[in-house]
Amino acid sequence: KGQILFESGRGEESLPALRKANELKPNAPLITMALGQALVATEDEAMVSEGIDHLKMTLHREPENGFAWYLLSQGYGYLGQEALAQYAVAEQAYARGDLRKASVFANRALQDMPRDTAQYRRANDIAIIANASLQDNRRRR
Repeated sequence: KGQILFESGRGEESLPALRKANELKPNAPLITMALGQALVATEDEAMVSEGIDHLKMTLHREPENGFAWYLLSQGYGYLGQEALAQYAVAEQAYARGDLRKASVFANRALQDMPRDTAQYRRANDIAIIANASLQDNRRRR
């Protein structure tokens, strides 16, 4: 019911049903992601922050879920956390196999992200792996 309401443009109305579904099935990543998506779509700071938490839970279970990374990048963008938004785009691109985009966004994130964070280390890993793979592909041509 919640997903149908959300997709019908009734995002606020979808929240109680999505919350209930998530309460009943807390280990279902698709439900958790749907709740996160609806919360982020409100663009309300508190709800976006809660949505980010739900999306992180989804990604803990499904780290290669490109759509969840996309939604997370939107959430960070709404909160003005540009470096984290760029990091999330890098993760999304990496999950899809778009190494060029992953490299670009990982390098952008690294410029503004604090070095002592897990996201910084992961963005650095993505940049190194993507850049090495791209160079290797160029050599093979």
